[in-house]
Amino acid sequence: MNVSPNNDAASSNVTGISDYLSVSDLINNISTVIHSTSLQNLWIQGELTNYTYSMNNNHFFSLSDGVNSIDCIAFSNSFEKLDESIQSGNTVLAHGSIDVYKKKGRLQLVVDFIFFGETGPQHADFLRLKKKFEEEGLFSIERKRLLPKYPKSIGIVTSEHGAVINDLLTILKRRWPIAKIYISPSSVQGQQAPTEIIHALETMNQKKPDVTVIARGGGSNDDFDAFNNEQVVRAIYKSNFPIVTALGHQENWTLSDLVSDLQAATPSEAAEVITPNIQEVTFKASSSFQSIQDAVYFRIKQVKKTIAIIVKGMAHNVFDTGKIRMSANNILESCLNDIEQQSQNKTMQVNALKEVVTALSPQKVLNRGYSIITNHDEKILTKTSELEKEEKFTITLSDGSVQAEIGGKDD
Repeated sequence: MNVSPNNDAASSNVTGISDYLSVSDLINNISTVIHSTSLQNLWIQGELTNYTYSMNNNHFFSLSDGVNSIDCIAFSNSFEKLDESIQSGNTVLAHGSIDVYKKKGRLQLVVDFIFFGETGPQHADFLRLKKKFEEEGLFSIERKRLLPKYPKSIGIVTSEHGAVINDLLTILKRRWPIAKIYISPSSVQGQQAPTEIIHALETMNQKKPDVTVIARGGGSNDDFDAFNNEQVVRAIYKSNFPIVTALGHQENWTLSDLVSDLQAATPSEAAEVITPNIQEVTFKASSSFQSIQDAVYFRIKQVKKTIAIIVKGMAHNVFDTGKIRMSANNILESCLNDIEQQSQNKTMQVNALKEVVTALSPQKVLNRGYSIITNHDEKILTKTSELEKEEKFTITLSDGSVQAEIGGKDD
């Protein structure tokens, strides 16, 4: 049926069709369909052509396989400026997702990473994630956590069957049997491994061990895919405890190794790294106790000698009052402080010596109601026969001294 145009058709639906889409609706629907399909997170290999970049450093180019081509864009907020040596004709491997440029209704590949050179998608994905994590600071040395010297609890994430778990438990129980062991089993390879490893780490976060080992027993390069998984790496980074990876390989580190706090070549090495040897600790503790005991006895001997010197000096009046006070107090304080630094558990003998020396302090004697009498030559007088009539002398009390004069004395 032919429909004749009329001047009013521009503002009315002359066909009578009510279910229609605007151009924007169509583009939005196409975009929704594309985003819900497998056209996301793609690796595309092709020849780079028509490369340009704008003033705001957005990058524009095409990828071609010689038969077909697709337009590409790399936004400046997720992609640094390409090497200026890059020219049309380079073969590249680009990572990105298909999107719709809505203004033109045109498909394009939004690129977030490009690898130049001969490589496969798996290795290129490894390099892309590695660069991404480096920029985020996940591999920073500053964020690495120190391992506890004497762990009270140890976590293990590995397969619950096989030689790895047995080797770990054997070494841990031999070296440091006093630690509590938490085991959170997980697959260490295969499609389910990333999910199970993440779940195991979440479980371990609730148990809060002092340190955790993630271990497996080596294998081919493909066997380590789970430990290059982005979500596994982030789970290790967010853990509440230090993590040691022991994946049984020595040639190439995984991303999990790079984000962990320490890497061990094998599970056995990890078990030795995270634990002290209880026999060595016991021996050192015994030796340290003996050293402390010897030091205490040595100081006690010094204090005894000091007391003997002070007592002898007081008996023969060879010290003046000020020097006696300073000598007794200073030597005592120095000796006892040294003892306390070497041993928090002071012996009864040391405390007894402290009381003896303190009691010998002239100030303590004065505080108990005694006094010290000195003549004009500052000689300490200990007998009445030493007092002369009308001679002036000084009486030292606990809070000061007074001058006095003999008016007479009894026989």
